[in-house]
Amino acid sequence: MDLERVKDIKVIILGLGVVGSYLLDCLYRSGVSPLTIVDYDKFDETNRNRQIGSDRVGEFKVDIFKELYPSIKTITGESILSGSLVLTLNHSILS
Repeated sequence: MDLERVKDIKVIILGLGVVGSYLLDCLYRSGVSPLTIVDYDKFDETNRNRQIGSDRVGEFKVDIFKELYPSIKTITGESILSGSLVLTLNHSILS
């Protein structure tokens, strides 16, 4: 697969835990765009030893990752699989 095809892949990462945060970092550094992240959680003290950005305890993960990776799209929701969030994701993917 050539680099141009990789750059045009649309990716949504649901959840910015250990795997999601490192996946985001790898894809972003690889030039994949657009990237959309979805998470409703704040960083907790227990995240400190294993997650990118976890030194900012009490802040929303999507806000921190938006600062670290400015070109990403972010979606925060109370419930990951709510009907309105599904519609928002669909719009994000297609736009």
